[in-house]
Amino acid sequence: FNVCTGQTTTLERLAETVMHVAGVHKRIEAGAPGGFGPHRRIATSNRIKTAMGLEFTSLDKGMKPTIEWYRHALEQ
Repeated sequence: FNVCTGQTTTLERLAETVMHVAGVHKRIEAGAPGGFGPHRRIATSNRIKTAMGLEFTSLDKGMKPTIEWYRHALEQ
């Protein structure tokens, strides 16, 4: 299953969101030399929504508990 919002999200947007939710303010250097991989990927979560009756939240809301989990795990 794909678990996603079905909206295109760039790696730069993902980094910005993670830093915003984590309360970190650093400069993002986009387009670093040696970068590789696809420019973008588009996926939908229709199969998992249908099979399991799930609904998903925004990237911002979803990153908050993820960051809290990592902070807690790293404290151990």
